[in-house]
Amino acid sequence: MPVNRPSSLAKANTSNNASKTGTILTADHFTHLDQFGADLWQLADALRANSGLASNEYFMPILGLLFLRHASNRYYAARDAIAADQAAGRMPKRPLRDADFTQRRAMNLPKTARWSWPTAWTTSRTAMCGKV
Repeated sequence: MPVNRPSSLAKANTSNNASKTGTILTADHFTHLDQFGADLWQLADALRANSGLASNEYFMPILGLLFLRHASNRYYAARDAIAADQAAGRMPKRPLRDADFTQRRAMNLPKTARWSWPTAWTTSRTAMCGKV
């Protein structure tokens, strides 16, 4: 089901996001929401069928993966902002601290807690074994 926003709300959100990120969000971001929802349900059904979990048991791994992806995206955005600040001379070049990430509303994630680690591990295991 497409998301319809009142034009005044869409304009307000667009101007707020544009000033923060330098990009303009348009209604086009919501055009494929129906397909995205259908894909999520299909993935959830596949997970349930192949995991042996009941429907009330598999929501926690899904929420964990969603959180991991969101936290990783925030980490990478903060890391890029820190690198830009260091390159521009607005921040000293020193080892990064947790406070550097907290200031940018992100967590300083260790390498094994980032989205790329379990996905790389799964990919390498698939290549070695031929299956997960």
